[in-house]
Amino acid sequence: RAVERQFMFEWRAFCANGAGAELEREVQAAIQGDGDRLWDYLAQSYAGWGERHIFGNLKAFEESDAVGFMALKDVYVEPDAHRSGMPNTSCPALKAVLQTTKLNRLTVLSGAMGYGKTLTARTLVVELAKHVREAQAPLRQRWHPVYVLCREHLKPNSTLASLVSEAVRAEWAEMSGDWLDEQDDRIKRPLDRKILVVLDGFDEVVMDEKSRQTLVEGLFQSTSGDQHLLIISPGQECFRRRCLRCPNIMSLVRSVRLSRTSGCGTGETSIGVDLRITKRYQKNIVT
Repeated sequence: RAVERQFMFEWRAFCANGAGAELEREVQAAIQGDGDRLWDYLAQSYAGWGERHIFGNLKAFEESDAVGFMALKDVYVEPDAHRSGMPNTSCPALKAVLQTTKLNRLTVLSGAMGYGKTLTARTLVVELAKHVREAQAPLRQRWHPVYVLCREHLKPNSTLASLVSEAVRAEWAEMSGDWLDEQDDRIKRPLDRKILVVLDGFDEVVMDEKSRQTLVEGLFQSTSGDQHLLIISPGQECFRRRCLRCPNIMSLVRSVRLSRTSGCGTGETSIGVDLRITKRYQKNIVT
């Protein structure tokens, strides 16, 4: 409570000057019903994920952590990727995922354990969020990322709208310390714009095969030309076998498979982290 009182004292003092008053007006506008501005703040938060710890997507880390703090933007190594229909042709992962997800309602990002699927997904969210904030196109024509950590938000009865709502509310709460009501129109309204929903850890949620198939089909049927899904899965064939039973949907699913062609001999580990670390990190690496 003492920390909260001190914060409120400092905040009121800051808001008393010109810059602080302007910031307070912007925050209040977002809180009181400006949906576009709310989503701009969310994009700002996502764009800062490059500064977070690669393990757990954390803003900070325990001092006792043997690895030490490793920011995503500093240590992520982009894998190669192979797209559906082009198994013998590779290209940088981010380019492949971005192009595929924009053109298809459901894309599966797969790869062996430790190849960097989650880090690639987070980096994609960062890049899309930066584009939302920097692009000259109208806000509703840009692709807005929504990152869903499945073990926290995915349930057998989840819908696309409920996943977007829960993920947005969680990110807003972390960013502002305030929870939005789940019926808030500002959350529902963005479903009329371009959204890429990233489902990370989809296979980590325990449910029976029939429920998983029903869930995937329901999510797919909720997509449209402006709402697309990217599902992170260990293997594309495993995903198709366990999660898809409708031939019409199977024919529309596209995949991007990650690979590591250069191997660890060049200084890359299998987790997509650059271990050609400068002095900033070397003292924290346990070999």
